[in-house]
Amino acid sequence: MTELEKRAARMKWDPPAPGTEERKEMPASAFFSPSTRTFPYKIKIDGEWVISEIGLRSAISVANFRGNTVISARASKILEDLTKDEVEQSTLAHFGVLGMRWGIRKEEKRAARAERKDTAWATKGKGAKITEKARTASAKEAQKFATETAGAPRTSSGHISMTYINQYNQKLAQLMNQRVGEVSAPSGKILRYVAKRGEVGVHTALADQGYNMNQVSKGIHASGRIAYRQETVERT
Repeated sequence: MTELEKRAARMKWDPPAPGTEERKEMPASAFFSPSTRTFPYKIKIDGEWVISEIGLRSAISVANFRGNTVISARASKILEDLTKDEVEQSTLAHFGVLGMRWGIRKEEKRAARAERKDTAWATKGKGAKITEKARTASAKEAQKFATETAGAPRTSSGHISMTYINQYNQKLAQLMNQRVGEVSAPSGKILRYVAKRGEVGVHTALADQGYNMNQVSKGIHASGRIAYRQETVERT
C-alpha cells in the first residue's frame, strides 16, 4: 500500500448518497459502474482520489448480495493486490472483540437492511399496490397499441410472435412509468418498470435517482441481463 492508501484504510467509509450533488461530482473512475454511478470504491485525500480498502470490501459485499459476480470479482482482485504486500510483511495480531464477525461492516449491514426494506415495500407493501393499480390502468391502452401496430401475428407453430410480445411489454412499461411518476422506495430509490423479454409483462425495478432507464428500454431477461447487453440490473 502507498501512504495515501494506508490513510484511506483508516478513514471512515461514508460515500455520498445516490442522486446527491456530491455523488455527481465524484469522478467516473471512483466507481466500478460509472454509467450508473454505483459501487464507489475510492475516497478523496489531499485532492486525490485514492482506493479505499473498506470501500472495496463494501463493493464486494453489495455486489454479492445483488448477484453481480462481475463487479465482485473485479473488486476482489484489486483488494487482493492492494493487501498482498501488507499480508506478506506483517503477522495477524488482532484477535477481534466479543461479537465481532470477520468481513462484516456496519455499512454492509445497513445496505442489506435497506435492500430488505425496499424489496418488502415493492412486493408486499405500498409499492405493490401502486404497481397493481398502474398495471390495471395501463393494460387496455397497451393492448390497443400492440393490436394496432402488430396485429398479434403468429409463428408457423401458432404461437404469438415474440416481436409482438416485446412491443406490448415495452408500451406497458412506458405507460406504467408515466402513471406512477416519481414514487420513492424507503431507501430513496425510484419505482420503475422494465419490459420483460421472452414472456408477457414487466419487471418491477428500483432505480437510483437519475438512473438512465433508456438503456433498458428494450427490456431485460428473467436473469436480470439487459437485452442485447451484458450488464445486469437489480430487480425486486
